[in-house]
Amino acid sequence: CTIKPELIEHYKNRTGHYKALISDERIMQTENIDMSCIEVILPLGLHKKTKLFHRAIVTVGGVTGTGKTMFALNFIRDNMHNHDLYYLNSEMSEQELKAKKDAFLHIPAYSWCFNPIEVVGDMSLSIRTNKINIIDYLSAPPEKPYLIREQLDAIKGRLGTGMALVLIQRKSGN
Repeated sequence: CTIKPELIEHYKNRTGHYKALISDERIMQTENIDMSCIEVILPLGLHKKTKLFHRAIVTVGGVTGTGKTMFALNFIRDNMHNHDLYYLNSEMSEQELKAKKDAFLHIPAYSWCFNPIEVVGDMSLSIRTNKINIIDYLSAPPEKPYLIREQLDAIKGRLGTGMALVLIQRKSGN
């Protein structure tokens, strides 16, 4: 089965100007593929409702103070002894992260087992291929929320057989 779509079309009323109709695409192969899942526990029992395949991206979005970081720390707590976890942080200081971890009163400070990494710049460049990455956080300009897609595509391109839990910060009122 072959698909031959039109790849370009003329801009109306503009001689010599064209626009691309397809950016990057490929025909998906759904036969003879690896169907193994990444076995993780998601907060709120969400792992009972879905399967996470390799290269999965789970997004959690909200405004400041809605619990995104605590959601991520719950994910870390529930999976840190079964997976190699990388927490890619773009906003918190070491003291702030320690204070958030200390909120888990039943977990001794020494028993947290994950790799917290401060990231400045392009978050996708810090993705650990074939690992579980927790990204706190991504954002897009309020006037261009579609730009988040480019960031997620760059992250997905680096995951290999891993996955990412991505926290997305949005401005209040958007």
